[in-house]
Amino acid sequence: MKKRSVLIIILLFLLNIEHLFSQALISLDNAYQKTVNSIYTTINIGARIFISDIQSNSRSLTEYTTNKLVSMVLNDKRKGNIVVVERDAQNLALMNKEINYQLSGEVSDETALSIGKKLGAEVIVIGNIKQLAENFILHIRIVHIETGRILGVINEKIRSDKELKPFLTRNKNPNQAKVNKKNIQWQDDEWMNNWLYFGFRFGYIPSIYKLNSNIKMDAENYYSICPVFQVGIHLIKHFFLQTELIYSNDEVEVNKPEKITINSSSLTIPVVAKIGFSNNNIYYAFLGGLAFPIKLGNLEVNKDGMKKDYDYSMPISLLAGINLGLKLGPGMVFTDIRLLQDLGYINSNTADQYSRTRIGVTLGYDIALWRK
Repeated sequence: MKKRSVLIIILLFLLNIEHLFSQALISLDNAYQKTVNSIYTTINIGARIFISDIQSNSRSLTEYTTNKLVSMVLNDKRKGNIVVVERDAQNLALMNKEINYQLSGEVSDETALSIGKKLGAEVIVIGNIKQLAENFILHIRIVHIETGRILGVINEKIRSDKELKPFLTRNKNPNQAKVNKKNIQWQDDEWMNNWLYFGFRFGYIPSIYKLNSNIKMDAENYYSICPVFQVGIHLIKHFFLQTELIYSNDEVEVNKPEKITINSSSLTIPVVAKIGFSNNNIYYAFLGGLAFPIKLGNLEVNKDGMKKDYDYSMPISLLAGINLGLKLGPGMVFTDIRLLQDLGYINSNTADQYSRTRIGVTLGYDIALWRK
């Protein structure tokens, strides 16, 4: 008999454990609807209720959840059953003063009841919504103010859907403990919290060479191989300053009336201003600035098999372009498309040789080094 009783107890325990662990995740809207249903089924007809701020570690999630519940209660077909105390500026100011409002803190039952009483409510709805890994838990209590009796409790596990994803990492409370950087997910404008960036890109720059009119030859167009290192600093929202180190090699060939090949190598240091935006995992930016070249060696001229080296100077260039990026791993893979226009001719031995119009298309990877 005892063995049978023990088996029954173990069976009931296992069934209960199975029920607990098999509780399905529900959507955010379903959790809100269950809360509203509980409010209407536990509160007496004509009762005055106040919906307090549903606390979280995100100010936007707190505001969204609280306003959503208020709206759903007011728009419910059963709204004749209860009276909702208005969340006007005066009432909210009283509430915030009473609890010395901070998103990271928990409002005690005594404080909540005191607030509700001062607002003339009979019932107060309090609670919080907390992140658990990539999902959330909504905890709501419906409390009778006069007696302090809990009329209803809602505990719902919420799956991370499209409505919750924007709240995973944005608008963190400054008083909250620091988060491990490796666990930070890329959501909405989270990338703007970074301050210093480092990147590398590689590609080709097709160049259009305009020769000095005195040369009277046609220039052939070539592609320069172009590895680039870049460092960006985020100054204010949407605005960045970036500098780069670009290696390029130019080869200009003319065939009429005789074949001449001109070779040169240089490092270019642009100073770039960027206005950038992001939408979830997608990033785009508009850029413009100046590029300052540094020559590497001499200008090499090959004419009829004879090579000669010349000292030369290079002009600065104007640049403009766009960046398009996609979050990948800890950083961002992106393409850089830009136009560079020389503001003068490349000059050797006091003679103008050619000016360049370059259209650069490079592919790169950018990663944050330092967060604000």
